[in-house]
Amino acid sequence: MNKLNESFEILSILAIEINNRSKLIVDLGYSGEARSFQPQELTLLTSFIRLNIIDSVSFLDEYDNHFGVQTEKEYKNRIIETKQINKPFYDYIRSWKDLGLMRNQMLAHNLRVGDSGGFIYSIENLSYNSPRTLNDIFLLTNILMLMMHTIETLFEEEFLAKKIVRSIDKSQKNLTMDEVGDTTLKLINAAESISDTKGKKINLGYYNVLTFSKK
Repeated sequence: MNKLNESFEILSILAIEINNRSKLIVDLGYSGEARSFQPQELTLLTSFIRLNIIDSVSFLDEYDNHFGVQTEKEYKNRIIETKQINKPFYDYIRSWKDLGLMRNQMLAHNLRVGDSGGFIYSIENLSYNSPRTLNDIFLLTNILMLMMHTIETLFEEEFLAKKIVRSIDKSQKNLTMDEVGDTTLKLINAAESISDTKGKKINLGYYNVLTFSKK
């Protein structure tokens, strides 16, 4: 696979998954009029938003640092044209000055500013200039999809001809649902045994864990 196809694959995967999550937000009825959410619904919605912001930063990283930078020289002029056409979209996303900062501090890392910084959920640290509402996320999605469409259009022949060969490592055994439950139970028993030796009786049971077989 050449460098152009690598960028195609990465940018395409990220854009499609961002778009699919945004469509799911709409299809599941999470957008539109204000409504209350069940805890599981709120977790799902928040996850979609977090992943879309994280993936949008990954998209921009690939676009800035690989697509055209490390791509084969024969595509240089078309990539320059592509980025010129995409400039209005790109500049709008970059107007969210704290997009990368929000991704790094609040979403992809440990909710602290830097290695030894303060807890991110303090009032003064929540003023990110970044997509924050559902409509912001929808706009971000539209822009990234339009950027991707420009790339696909200007590289239509190469995009259609790309052949991605994926292989799956079969050396690692896939867990069955029964094994998920059995392994969870073994780990619970091991932890409870340690707690007994410490004189700290902890009954972990099946508290908030996913299990498919109980013994």
